[in-house]
Amino acid sequence: MDDNATVGGTLAVTGVATMTASTVFNGGFSVAASQTISAGSNKITNVTDCTSAQDAATKAYVDATASTGWILSDGTTTQTIGGSDTLTLAGTANEVNVAVSATDTMTIGLPDNVTVAGVLTVTGNGTVGGTHCQVL
Repeated sequence: MDDNATVGGTLAVTGVATMTASTVFNGGFSVAASQTISAGSNKITNVTDCTSAQDAATKAYVDATASTGWILSDGTTTQTIGGSDTLTLAGTANEVNVAVSATDTMTIGLPDNVTVAGVLTVTGNGTVGGTHCQVL
């Protein structure tokens, strides 16, 4: 075969095709569904940033996205949490419990015994249970 070959239609290879020189696909490159592409432990270079949900992401894109972080806000104060920052959630003893489990779940709740150091205002109906209640 000549060093150069031109195929005007479809080239079908039933075995293994080995390309010893660089291969240029000017019209795109498609792989049939459910097939695997092996890069043979080689780098894939000169890739553009992803634009669709199923696009592969470059290291630069992932690094930039991770370092941008996310916004934490309570409606008044806003804080940017960066990719390497640690967010610590703390409760006040006898007021708020905060627990983080190994399954990436955070639980915030009231303890069984709540201490109110200031004024407690109830705008609706209140129910008090127990053996004694003192109202001043």
